[in-house]
Amino acid sequence: MSAKTPTTSSYEIWKTKDLPQGEVDLIKASTGLSLFVSRILLQRLENCTETSEEWISPRLEHIIDPHELRFCEQSAKILAQFIRDNKTIGIFSDYDVDGISSAALLARAIAGLGGTTQNFIPDRMEEGYGLSHTALERSFSENAPDLLMVLDCGTRSDSELEWIAKQGTTTIVVDHHSRDDQPTLPDSCLIINPHLPDQLQPQFQNHCTVGLVFKLVHALLRYWENEFGGARDKVNLKDLLDLVALGTVADLVPLQGENRIFVHHGLKQLAATNNHGLRALLQVSDVDVNNPLNCSDIGFRLGPRINAGGRIENGSLALDLLLTGDNRLAFDLARKLDSINSERRSLERRVIDQALEQIAGDPPMGIVVWGKEWHPGVVGIVAGRLSRQFHRPAIVLGWDGSGFKGSGRGISGLNLLEVMQNCEVQPPKWGGHPAAMGLSIEEDMIPEFAKAFDKSVQEICSGKIPPKTLRIDAITEPTSISRQQILEIESLGPFGQKNPEPIIAVHGVQLSEPPRLMGKDHIRFQLPGAEGIQVIGWRMADHMPPIHEEIDLAMRLNRSWWRGRESVRGELVDWRRSV
Repeated sequence: MSAKTPTTSSYEIWKTKDLPQGEVDLIKASTGLSLFVSRILLQRLENCTETSEEWISPRLEHIIDPHELRFCEQSAKILAQFIRDNKTIGIFSDYDVDGISSAALLARAIAGLGGTTQNFIPDRMEEGYGLSHTALERSFSENAPDLLMVLDCGTRSDSELEWIAKQGTTTIVVDHHSRDDQPTLPDSCLIINPHLPDQLQPQFQNHCTVGLVFKLVHALLRYWENEFGGARDKVNLKDLLDLVALGTVADLVPLQGENRIFVHHGLKQLAATNNHGLRALLQVSDVDVNNPLNCSDIGFRLGPRINAGGRIENGSLALDLLLTGDNRLAFDLARKLDSINSERRSLERRVIDQALEQIAGDPPMGIVVWGKEWHPGVVGIVAGRLSRQFHRPAIVLGWDGSGFKGSGRGISGLNLLEVMQNCEVQPPKWGGHPAAMGLSIEEDMIPEFAKAFDKSVQEICSGKIPPKTLRIDAITEPTSISRQQILEIESLGPFGQKNPEPIIAVHGVQLSEPPRLMGKDHIRFQLPGAEGIQVIGWRMADHMPPIHEEIDLAMRLNRSWWRGRESVRGELVDWRRSV
């Protein structure tokens, strides 16, 4: 085998986009960014409406007028009247981070205006997802609310919304999940959802529910200020952006448009938050607020702990955490969620090990694995791990006490919904997105469904899985990498969905010494030609780059802190022998 053959790459294709040099030069001239960072920014601006200035400096004054969101102004007036009349207001929300942060945001705003709320989170194991009849009957059993705010669910719940109306309760649904047809609503119900066929509003379709709730709260405070006065003294809208950032990042919605503004300013607010629960959670999660926070702090530290409550035990724990004004209680709840998250990780590792045993190193093109002892709260995470590890769509099924429920995760270049629609054997209940889905299925159907799923993938892919492709944002020389350029890259954040952390390629590097091991799984080495830049390869001990050969490196460039000291580094994504 030739030493020049790039067979060592974890990715089959490294893809670099051709860009008009004139447009790159224009961005460089207008922003003062270096050439290769200007190239990255040009790619980020391709499918959005922001200018380069708006991208680099998201401003709160660019937030869209909430009255542009359909039914937002009308809902704000209704909500204000119920608060003013001291009516009972219920908040029913989903148990994931988006639902929890939405409920906390709305409850805090209502409390600030003098109202009170009854908060209800369904039990995942007993009542399932969303606005189920079982969950509603329990929430109405003691004291039926005069107004029910339904958050992050309810769009597909026509019969449940009709049931609520029959109890004499007014309902406002705020949700971002889609449906193809127009819901049939009782007169006492409004839905704020920019994805509905009669409400399509592209400028709001990137929002998750907490972003839409923020629009509602913005409209509520404006109406209150105009009608009664004093809203600005009671509720500081900017103070609530920590919760908006929390839900927006954790729900993996695109960080474009207004979401960039929310998260850019929300991360700053989170670092200085006056929310007792968030402060406690930051500390328990070992997030150092003295250093700049980023989306990874939410995605990998805060979000999983909040999610763990709803996945494993009770989503109300996380909502209580975000609403408490008692510092001691906040730390008790944060430590409880941290403990549940540790249990979640343990369950997850056990399910992964058993799933790998089922696959036995020879995965089909469409993976379906199941276990009656597998907790349904971790199957989505495991499906994601399997799809990444084997580069195949994967479905993982767990037992909830009454039946099998599961989650599926897709891969780039393959539409998971198309695979399911083409499947000869379909579960009685399923739905989702091109990259992720959920389903329920009877045990005796699973073996035939697994065969049909694999067959459907093979048919759609014509027997060949789409190649695993790594997108390279820019190419540079090691001598060009500096702290200043890393700061320029950071200015293009916050990084997340539709704005991933840029991957930079460096060609023709030769290592004179073998990388050093960090623990059992990680490696590190000095980047030749770039003084002071260490490269870290997470979980790459079994994929060690060679010495004395020309290789290409694909890296993320960023800063890290250890005991208050800053360093600049590359995080190795992949390497290959130079072509």
